[in-house]
Amino acid sequence: MRLRPRLPRSDRAGFALVRLMYLVAVVQCAVAVTVVGTAGAVRASMLASDPGFTAAQWPAQLADSVDPLVVSTVLGVIVLLWLAWCSGRGRRWARVLFVANFALTTCSLLHGLAGGSATYAPVDLVAGTVLWLTELATLGVIVISEVRRLATLRSGPPVPVPDPALPLGAAGRAR
Repeated sequence: MRLRPRLPRSDRAGFALVRLMYLVAVVQCAVAVTVVGTAGAVRASMLASDPGFTAAQWPAQLADSVDPLVVSTVLGVIVLLWLAWCSGRGRRWARVLFVANFALTTCSLLHGLAGGSATYAPVDLVAGTVLWLTELATLGVIVISEVRRLATLRSGPPVPVPDPALPLGAAGRAR
């Protein structure tokens, strides 16, 4: 499968959007690697700061939070690559689905903040924030390109100006 977009060369915003979507997929992979790589530090931080948290509870905590995050990240990368491919083929609905993906990332980041990720997993929080900012930049490109497209559609075709040399009724016959 070719990942290069099939957009006209004049559509620079479309090319930028596809590249940013690919960048978001790469950043999401980096977030998954960061979460898995810092799991031991998060465990040590939780054990040190919460006296009621025991080492025996860690596997349950890992299964409840880290494992689903890694699985959803892998699925998210696949979806992002597919959305970038579809957007590169001119499918406008892929942009709408990317906005929904951005909303899910925002909810996930807020959920992590509410769950104490700033205390237990600051590196993971920074990685998630970088992902969110990358998606926000991509969302900005989507909004700007759609506003330009709508402005072009709204302006419509040029209105024909009647030739003053022709009689009033002859303007329609001259075309």
